Parts: sequence; structure tokens; C-alpha cells
Amino acid sequence: MVKILIFSDAHGDSDAIKRVLEWQQDAEYKISLGDLEIEEDLLLEHDVIYVSGNSRHDPGFTDENSVSIHNHKILITHGHKYKVQKNLKRLMSQCKAEHYSIALYGHTHMASYQEISGITFINPGSISRPRNTLPPTYCVLTIDEHGLTCQYYDAIQNQAITFNE
Repeated sequence: MVKILIFSDAHGDSDAIKRVLEWQQDAEYKISLGDLEIEEDLLLEHDVIYVSGNSRHDPGFTDENSVSIHNHKILITHGHKYKVQKNLKRLMSQCKAEHYSIALYGHTHMASYQEISGITFINPGSISRPRNTLPPTYCVLTIDEHGLTCQYYDAIQNQAITFNE
């Protein structure tokens, strides 16, 4: 079993990032999906895999990254270049072309979990500025021999949450 912490869109709220990293310190992978607007030091100190967002305050970050875990090739992106605020068509095309089974993206500030045509799309929401009725959120993806499990959490109180899309 592999536990993956996923967060996005802190927009300068380093305290939110520190809280989430502390609460989920046993995660084997820690992934940030951009628009953090913080110094890289905090991410490097905690071995966070990260990409840039569309904020110009994410200097030196790469636009995309990937990792393979238990036969899952995972795309890591902020999502703005795929116009995910409109739909997932461009992101889906990229996943199909590059044989990704999971796409992690942010940008919309809205938590989302969708399975489309055999590809799992996960957006952890924003750990500081959600754009829906949910509190600030992050998620933990667990991958094991039985498949995927994704649990979303309140990024202020660290309580598990559920939501309907």
C-alpha cells in the first residue's frame, strides 16, 4: 500500500502547507499541484514533488511532472494549460497519448474525483481558497493491489469530508 498526499493552490498560505505536511507525514509521496506562492525550501525540506501553477510567484518550478506507482503512471500538473476550468478534454487527450492512468490537477480550487474512460482525474481543491461550499481541502490517495482509494480532508480541522459532484 502506498499513501500519497496531494494538495494545491495555497496562494502564499505556508501555514496551511505546514499543517497538511505535519498531519500526513507518514505519506510516502507528497505532491503539490502549484499556485503555492512560497519559497521552495519548505517543499524541498519535506521531499514534496511539485509543479508550478499559473501564478508568477512560483519561480523555478516545472510545469509538469510524473511518477509511476504500482503500475499506475501518474501525471502531475496544475491544469491551467489544459484549460481544466472548462472541461477535462485536453487533459484526457494528454493522458491517452502518454498512457497515464491517473491525472492530478488543481487550478479550479474545487475538489473533484472522476473516472472517465479508464483514467482517474483527481483535484484536491484548494488548501486556502476554495471556490465552492466546501472548506479548504486536500486529499490522500491510497494505491494498493486492490486499486485506488481517495479521501478528502478539511485543511483547517483535518477531518475527513465527503461531497457530491
